[in-house]
Amino acid sequence: MVRELARARPRLALLGSTALIEEPPATHDAYDDAAIKRALLAHEAGLGPRELASRARAIRVSREICDTLAACTAAGAEVRYVAVDLRRASDVARAIAEVRAAWGPITGVIHGAGVLVDRRIDQTTDDDFDAVFAPKVEGLRNVLDATAGDPLTTLIVFSSIAGRLGNEGQVAYAMANAVLAKVAASEARRRAPCLVRALDWGPWNGGMVTPALARLFTKLGVAMIEPAAGAGLLVEELRARELAPEVIVVAGALDPDRRSPGLRRRRHGRHPSHPVPGAP
Repeated sequence: MVRELARARPRLALLGSTALIEEPPATHDAYDDAAIKRALLAHEAGLGPRELASRARAIRVSREICDTLAACTAAGAEVRYVAVDLRRASDVARAIAEVRAAWGPITGVIHGAGVLVDRRIDQTTDDDFDAVFAPKVEGLRNVLDATAGDPLTTLIVFSSIAGRLGNEGQVAYAMANAVLAKVAASEARRRAPCLVRALDWGPWNGGMVTPALARLFTKLGVAMIEPAAGAGLLVEELRARELAPEVIVVAGALDPDRRSPGLRRRRHGRHPSHPVPGAP
């Protein structure tokens, strides 16, 4: 999705929770999870299963970020990555201040933070809830606070269809996404004519949807959003300034109101800068 945005050659500051690492030479030629773990064990015997999995994941994620940064640069975008905990207001403010000092005022925000800790409500601890709820809700609040003095023309938040329909084992995730949609509606009224969108995504074929979860969706007959189609729809929404502040996006047949193949889109509410026809 970031790569699709980079085709317009913007300046992109990417804030993420993962710090970039310098991986050991032993893993340079290891390209899948199993190979990375074998290389790590050969390099450093005695790693426990949990630490081994954590180290391997850090390498994979760091590689993915570096590949994305390289692709954005190749597409002509100016891009920088800042590792930051969105739950910490002071860290977010400092990171955004650094971007502002280098590039000038912030004009657009796309808030796509998301963490999954799926458990039934009676098994969900306070820490589990905070791990899911805080990056989305507190993270958005911290970003909005840090950009309060900037001339934002675009504010996009990534919500989920779970915020409207719920989902088993995702009480914290559903609550967080429902809050994001409400915040977007409020910000749309307050910031008009700024473009404000809450995109209530259905499940994606990738990202937080693990292979096991993808198999479950397939078994249930739930179609998944292909990354290229989702990225294309985001670009459409960035250009469609006259439309509603909340949009449900799911995989399915082509709808007459949109152009991204394989997706269906339903709009809720009306952007405050566009009155209801016939209204006084």
